Amino acid sequence: MFAQLISLAKSSLIRKGATTPEEIRAQIRQRAFSDARRSINALSRKNHVPPATVECLEGELAYFERRDTDAERAFKAALDQDPSQPEAHHGLSLILGERADFTAALRHAQFAIGAAPDNARFRAQLGLCQLQLGNHAIAERILKEAVRLDPMDKASWNNLGIARRAAGKRRDAAYAFDRALSLDPAFEHAIRNREQLDADAEEAGVPSKDNSLDQGEEPPLGPTTDLDRLEQLTAANELDQAISLAERLFTESPRDSSLATQLARLHLAAGDAQGGVDTLNIFLAHNASTPEISGTMGSLQMAMGNLALADRYLREAVAGEKAPLSALLDMSELLGKQERFVESTPFLERALLQDDSPTTRALIANNMMATCRYDEAIDLYQRLLTEAPQLLPAVVGSYANALIFSGRFDEAQPLLEEYLKHEPNNPHLRFLQSSILLLHERFADGWDGYAYRNLSDSKHFRTLPFPHWNGETLTGKRIVVLAEQGLGDQVMFASCLPDLLAQGPSRVVVEAISRIAPTLARSFPECEVIGSQQDRGLEWVKALGPMDYYVPAGDLPRHFRRDLQSFPKHAGYLRADELRTEHWRAQIAGRTGRPRIGISWRGGTEHTRTAVRSLDATAFAPLSKACDAEWVCLQYGKVETDVQRCGETGLDLHYWPESISDLDEFSALISSLDLVISVCNTTVHYAGALGTPVWVLAPKIPEWRYGLKSSSMPWYPSSRIFRQQHSGDWNTLLEDVRRALLTWSKA
Repeated sequence: MFAQLISLAKSSLIRKGATTPEEIRAQIRQRAFSDARRSINALSRKNHVPPATVECLEGELAYFERRDTDAERAFKAALDQDPSQPEAHHGLSLILGERADFTAALRHAQFAIGAAPDNARFRAQLGLCQLQLGNHAIAERILKEAVRLDPMDKASWNNLGIARRAAGKRRDAAYAFDRALSLDPAFEHAIRNREQLDADAEEAGVPSKDNSLDQGEEPPLGPTTDLDRLEQLTAANELDQAISLAERLFTESPRDSSLATQLARLHLAAGDAQGGVDTLNIFLAHNASTPEISGTMGSLQMAMGNLALADRYLREAVAGEKAPLSALLDMSELLGKQERFVESTPFLERALLQDDSPTTRALIANNMMATCRYDEAIDLYQRLLTEAPQLLPAVVGSYANALIFSGRFDEAQPLLEEYLKHEPNNPHLRFLQSSILLLHERFADGWDGYAYRNLSDSKHFRTLPFPHWNGETLTGKRIVVLAEQGLGDQVMFASCLPDLLAQGPSRVVVEAISRIAPTLARSFPECEVIGSQQDRGLEWVKALGPMDYYVPAGDLPRHFRRDLQSFPKHAGYLRADELRTEHWRAQIAGRTGRPRIGISWRGGTEHTRTAVRSLDATAFAPLSKACDAEWVCLQYGKVETDVQRCGETGLDLHYWPESISDLDEFSALISSLDLVISVCNTTVHYAGALGTPVWVLAPKIPEWRYGLKSSSMPWYPSSRIFRQQHSGDWNTLLEDVRRALLTWSKA
């Protein structure tokens, strides 16, 4: 009630004269359209206000006045001036959602939330898009955050109830609908949904007021002490009341570390991490720190994005033998955010000693999957799901991934199919399903699922303010190819550019990460290649002018590589600098007549399975005895020690760091070689795209790009794949390579 009174008081002030964009948005939502119009006109005359901001307000006003055409025009005008403007992307998402183009609406909502993850309106719209696509579990997670950020948003409470009802959580759904109705008793959507929920209960033979069907998160209030009341308010997610009570209790007992940590975590739950930090600083001004205080401070700093500070505080908290459980879990989460999964393992194992719950064991299983311990992970998932089947929605993706990388496709596929019956548009699961299909070279079906690859993660997702190309006629049209994923992927997807050019567009703009842009520009002079940082800034888009379409690079194969026969038998589509290629031929001392062979032995990061894609550099030593050659290091990263160790084994490597850090030089160096032998990494893609013979050393279950059984990659006719017969067995594979090298050197 207090929060509502404050809101009404603010409303009265806003109606009298709004001077900021947020105040004007409040006017619009209160349907004070005339006031909003005057406020926008006044704001537009201020020099310090970006024109894109004014356009967004114009668009929002038009949208709420149901002038969708004007609204869309305004949002697009804002994006012409600032292609990364999150309010404009949010506005377009609203418009597209009204048109039932939910996938396009999701793209724009996801881009907006990536720029402002704590914006309640953006999160509410993203949750609604997922709900409209039938992704109820994802929608519930997002909408819970939305109502945490703005507990006065009746629409989000109603949508949260819909998601929970779809998941069979009747009690939690009832709570969400009731919260919506407490904010607006005449809210028709919530009234109908609450009635339908009661009908569900009646049909199931359960009294509609019985909310004990599932273990909900909002127990009824009935405390006997202030601490009881605080616990129950917290459990009921009544954060404003809980914070007020906790502040009073902390004021009365300022040396109580448990109250300080509880109040700080309530601030964090309410989206005010800084308020939590302030609380702990008040405590620390008069008291010594404790592991609980340090751990909570670390959690707050992590939420604020201060990862170095978070690391310091959390390591203080976990230094002792009896570290707080929350600090151990937060330490593991922090390392996971940095893709340091191996380092996080001991902290999870310590947490398990304190809490042998299914939830903690699920975290252990996910960690096993991330560190490529697939068989262990699968065994733990299966035991967990027997004991706690309700965990399936939380672990199904990781469980399926572990099955895939163990080669147990006959178990992974039906698991995904069964879950997708309930959420057919779940992006993460559709992507996993597509990886199975692509591994088996079932390209048509695989690419259709691959189109979902970016729709579950806002971290790196980008979209452009042009229509998404879905295969429409391109004759005379202008199209942008948007960069995505890593260096090797961009090189691989560039193989589809000739197919795109053959469609007859009048203009093709290709964004590429700056390191590969010079090589692409030389190789495809018909395209305008723009080097970028591949970030969310999108500054380069402003100079493009009108464009008809955009397409993410990873969508091109969906149109041009539908079957094995559609992969061209090219002799290389990248073009290295010829003068630099001759330079490297001379540098490698090719005049001796010995072949020039480049090698690379490490691929990926922890997140992309470096554990199964890498081997020790000295394992190549026997190859040098099979072929008298000039051996060249092509491995990126810090390799000086590896090069020295190889020399001690008799494998002397030419190594020029500048030829690897500069990827245009790298292209010339690879073009000067007779053969490349590499694990699955960017080197393979460069060699294959340049037409240089490349032997690929593949793990038993590689990424989908390498297939499962073919002797070469369809992307690169110059490739030859050597595959592990048993997971982790590099010795047998390298013996196969050694014998092949003997034959090759004689030829």
